[in-house]
Amino acid sequence: MAASDRRTHAVERAVVDLVEATLLAGRVGEVFDAVVLDTEEKRSTVVLTDLAVQARCDGRLTPGDRVRVRLTAADPATRAVRFEPA
Repeated sequence: MAASDRRTHAVERAVVDLVEATLLAGRVGEVFDAVVLDTEEKRSTVVLTDLAVQARCDGRLTPGDRVRVRLTAADPATRAVRFEPA
Protein backbone atom coordinates (compact mmCIF):
# COMPACT_ATOMS: atom_id res chain seq x y z
CA MET A 1 0.00 0.00 0.00
CA ALA A 2 2.79 2.43 0.88
CA ALA A 3 4.60 1.75 -2.41
CA SER A 4 1.39 2.40 -4.32
CA ASP A 5 0.92 5.71 -2.48
CA ARG A 6 4.49 6.77 -3.32
CA ARG A 7 3.98 5.95 -7.00
CA THR A 8 0.68 7.83 -7.06
CA HIS A 9 2.29 10.88 -5.48
CA ALA A 10 5.21 10.76 -7.96
CA VAL A 11 2.83 10.61 -10.94
CA GLU A 12 0.73 13.48 -9.56
CA ARG A 13 3.86 15.61 -9.03
CA ALA A 14 5.11 14.84 -12.55
CA VAL A 15 1.77 15.91 -14.04
CA VAL A 16 1.75 19.16 -12.06
CA ASP A 17 5.38 19.85 -13.07
CA LEU A 18 4.48 19.28 -16.74
CA VAL A 19 1.49 21.63 -16.57
CA GLU A 20 3.55 24.34 -14.85
CA ALA A 21 6.37 24.07 -17.41
CA THR A 22 3.90 24.12 -20.31
CA LEU A 23 2.06 27.13 -18.86
CA LEU A 24 5.31 29.11 -18.59
CA ALA A 25 7.13 27.80 -21.68
CA GLY A 26 6.94 31.00 -23.73
CA ARG A 27 7.59 33.35 -20.82
CA VAL A 28 11.28 32.86 -19.99
CA GLY A 29 12.77 36.19 -18.95
CA GLU A 30 9.51 37.57 -17.50
CA VAL A 31 9.34 38.77 -13.91
CA PHE A 32 6.65 37.55 -11.50
CA ASP A 33 5.54 38.34 -7.95
CA ALA A 34 6.04 35.42 -5.59
CA VAL A 35 6.12 34.36 -1.96
CA VAL A 36 9.01 32.32 -0.52
CA LEU A 37 7.79 29.01 0.93
CA ASP A 38 11.02 27.32 1.97
CA THR A 39 14.76 27.73 1.72
CA GLU A 40 17.78 25.45 1.60
CA GLU A 41 21.51 26.19 1.36
CA LYS A 42 21.65 27.71 -2.14
CA ARG A 43 18.05 27.69 -3.36
CA SER A 44 14.53 28.40 -2.24
CA THR A 45 11.02 27.33 -3.16
CA VAL A 46 8.61 30.04 -4.26
CA VAL A 47 4.97 30.14 -5.26
CA LEU A 48 3.79 32.72 -7.78
CA THR A 49 1.03 35.03 -6.56
CA ASP A 50 -0.86 35.29 -9.86
CA LEU A 51 -0.44 31.74 -11.21
CA ALA A 52 -0.69 28.41 -9.44
CA VAL A 53 3.01 27.62 -9.88
CA GLN A 54 5.45 26.43 -7.23
CA ALA A 55 9.10 26.11 -8.26
CA ARG A 56 12.74 26.37 -7.28
CA CYS A 57 14.45 29.74 -7.18
CA ASP A 58 18.23 30.15 -7.14
CA GLY A 59 19.54 31.84 -4.02
CA ARG A 60 18.78 31.67 -0.32
CA LEU A 61 15.66 33.72 0.40
CA THR A 62 13.67 34.24 3.61
CA PRO A 63 10.50 32.14 3.98
CA GLY A 64 7.37 34.29 4.05
CA ASP A 65 8.93 37.19 2.12
CA ARG A 66 7.23 38.59 -0.96
CA VAL A 67 9.76 38.74 -3.79
CA ARG A 68 10.05 39.40 -7.51
CA VAL A 69 11.48 36.50 -9.49
CA ARG A 70 12.61 36.12 -13.10
CA LEU A 71 11.80 32.93 -14.99
CA THR A 72 15.06 31.38 -16.21
CA ALA A 73 13.79 28.01 -17.46
CA ALA A 74 10.48 26.41 -18.40
CA ASP A 75 11.01 23.15 -20.27
CA PRO A 76 8.01 20.84 -20.71
CA ALA A 77 10.27 18.03 -22.00
CA THR A 78 12.09 17.81 -18.66
CA ARG A 79 9.21 19.28 -16.62
CA ALA A 80 11.69 21.85 -15.24
CA VAL A 81 10.79 25.35 -14.08
CA ARG A 82 13.43 27.61 -12.47
CA PHE A 83 13.51 31.18 -11.25
CA GLU A 84 16.10 33.64 -9.97
CA PRO A 85 15.61 36.73 -7.83
CA ALA A 86 14.81 39.72 -10.03
